[in-house]
Amino acid sequence: MKNSSRIIVIGGGIAGLTAAENLAEIGWEVLIIERTGHLGGHGHHWACMATSNCNRCSACAVFDRVGRVLAHDKISVLTLARVASLKGEPWAFKVRIEPEEVREEACRSHPHLVLSQQREVCADFVVVATGFTPYDAKESPLLGYGRFPEVLTTLDVDEMLLRNHVQSFLKPDVSDIAFVQCVGSRDKQAGRDYCSQFCCKTSLRLARKLLYERPDLEITLYYIDLQVTGKEFRHFLKEMSGRMKFIQGTPAEISHGETEGKVIVKRFDPSEGKASIAEHDRVVLSIGQVASPENKDMADALGLDVAPDGFLALSEAEGSRVSTRPGVFLVGACSGPADLNTSSMQALAATTEIGRPAVMADTYRTALGRR
Repeated sequence: MKNSSRIIVIGGGIAGLTAAENLAEIGWEVLIIERTGHLGGHGHHWACMATSNCNRCSACAVFDRVGRVLAHDKISVLTLARVASLKGEPWAFKVRIEPEEVREEACRSHPHLVLSQQREVCADFVVVATGFTPYDAKESPLLGYGRFPEVLTTLDVDEMLLRNHVQSFLKPDVSDIAFVQCVGSRDKQAGRDYCSQFCCKTSLRLARKLLYERPDLEITLYYIDLQVTGKEFRHFLKEMSGRMKFIQGTPAEISHGETEGKVIVKRFDPSEGKASIAEHDRVVLSIGQVASPENKDMADALGLDVAPDGFLALSEAEGSRVSTRPGVFLVGACSGPADLNTSSMQALAATTEIGRPAVMADTYRTALGRR
């Protein structure tokens, strides 16, 4: 490992991997610093949603990108590592990296990537791609998560699929499943009056996978409004519209059903202007993205600002991925909710903004000469 690297990428999720690969392809030496023991971020835990054909969930795309990054001769990786401080200015940053205090098992195939002792490296620019934290559904106690075994989250169901335990969810007596959208998002009172961008797609892909496993299932999706973006997703929604029910109005409360093993969903029906109830065997809460609790520490270490919603703040330059500190760029969900495609586009935008190393070096020397 070199003691200096032209660009530091903090975070090895899809945004960080995309930024690193794009930057390396145009000539930069890149060092990825990842706090956990593996690359891939949340995508590392995604289950493949393929049925008889590809469901375009991008689970395989994450693993493919990890493979390309690890094989790239211009990219180095440190896992179980964190940035402790950032000093200097663009083209002359000094980054202090320390081993992560909370140790976890490293990827067994790449133990050599683990940081064993503190080190300092030099960098011209820094790209922050530290991602988000899934909303804890227990913070919405009226929805029953953690109290009723019939209430799960999209993360729980995805984990069952990943571990081939889906039959423990789709027991023979389960025939009616409901998805509840915007859990943890679209909540102005809690300071999260935003769309998490990926929840609608996640629920529909999970529903499609479950229907593939059990075509007899009745599936209902409760929503505020569906975020239908892109031609591909509109086609996907049209396909699923004939296979499941879509009901506007998210539940206010979930309680025990009259029959053992069932739960009752209570909601306000905007079309009827009154309360409505329905009974389901299982309810899946589609949890959104919230700002990582580590953002404050990250901001302190890097000299960045934190926005009122807890995400890292961008500069006021329109369309720029620069943070409030020159030379430090933000990509992916560290600066606000973002799905996989948005994260990748932001990484590409930051790559374009940083530019090629030779061109940027000439520009910087010219700027210094004018001082």
